[in-house]
Amino acid sequence: MAAKHTFRTLAPFNEEKNYIGAHISIIYPEERVSINPEEIDNLFSFEIDGLFKAYLQGKKYYVLKVISQDLVKFRLKYGLSHKLLFKGCFIDPHITIAVGG
Repeated sequence: MAAKHTFRTLAPFNEEKNYIGAHISIIYPEERVSINPEEIDNLFSFEIDGLFKAYLQGKKYYVLKVISQDLVKFRLKYGLSHKLLFKGCFIDPHITIAVGG
């Protein structure tokens, strides 16, 4: 018998319902960096580098890994690593497409 897995696909952006929708995180709150407000809503070019499954703190994440020199330059400008700090782990830039338990 196959094991059952439940995943929640991420909803598209909907300001009224406060859904985040698909996005690429640039800086996580735990990285404690303030950016120049004029840089909010900047656009970054990127390429998809594959679909990956990752396990972190009891959850399973399906993500599209992205490569973006623009994003790396932005993070380095603020003294950050090219990888993001998320829940105590350094992770590659990505687009999360589903989360499961």
